[in-house]
Amino acid sequence: MSTRAQIKIDGTPILLYQHSDGYPSYLLKTLLPFLVEFHQHRGHDAEYLPAQLMARMIANQNEENEAWNKENAQLIEAFPSMKMRGPQFTGFGLDLNLHGDIEYLYEIDKKGTVNVRPARGTDVRKSIGKFPLGTTYEQAMEKLGDKAG
Repeated sequence: MSTRAQIKIDGTPILLYQHSDGYPSYLLKTLLPFLVEFHQHRGHDAEYLPAQLMARMIANQNEENEAWNKENAQLIEAFPSMKMRGPQFTGFGLDLNLHGDIEYLYEIDKKGTVNVRPARGTDVRKSIGKFPLGTTYEQAMEKLGDKAG
């Protein structure tokens, strides 16, 4: 089953949706260094941040799925009526509402701090980790421990 997540960015109503690999040990690997780089160049620009972050997330996922993409292309060629589509056309989205099936909600404030919350269960309002801008992936994993997923 996929681990779904959404990212809420302060200053915009747009929520970024990731259909799979939304657990902290995967998503923070992209999110934390990206935010450092983005804030150095644009600060907290709520118009560009969602678009650039989504582009980075898709690029990273596509790099990891290169073998799957090759196999998918071969299947499409062999069976054109199947119209199989993989992560290059699905897996990410934009929304104005929280999905009911997400496991994690990541909140990014204007200072670049990432707050990770479980989106299911009894502790949905409780943060499992708050990471100020500049927190490394390794520091975040150490702090999260077994909650990293």
